[in-house]
Amino acid sequence: MLSHLFTNWTSIVLLLMGVGYLLMIQYLAKREARPRELSEAELLTKFARMGPHSEYDIFRMAAREWHVLEYQIDHDFKTYLIEGPLPYYVNSYLRQAAKKIGNIYRPPFIFGGGSLPWLK
Repeated sequence: MLSHLFTNWTSIVLLLMGVGYLLMIQYLAKREARPRELSEAELLTKFARMGPHSEYDIFRMAAREWHVLEYQIDHDFKTYLIEGPLPYYVNSYLRQAAKKIGNIYRPPFIFGGGSLPWLK
């Protein structure tokens, strides 16, 4: 029965196209699964999800090292929530913490695995 299937050249071409399509999908999935560095905003989210502190608590802890005033912390946090930029003291704190904990992200559940960033 298989001999009849492969006597026609079109079936061989279709079979090769199917195998090529599967190889292309696997290549693209592996390319997307490459580890990458997290941005500062992603680091802030990672540290807030990993530990007992919220994002606002991380702002306050970062401000202690730089002696930032209370009203400035509140203003910077509101600006972060509305517009997204992180102030200099939070960026510095996150970079220091990333040296200890790590700042690499690998997408979960793609050929060969990976893990959620807050589980590292």
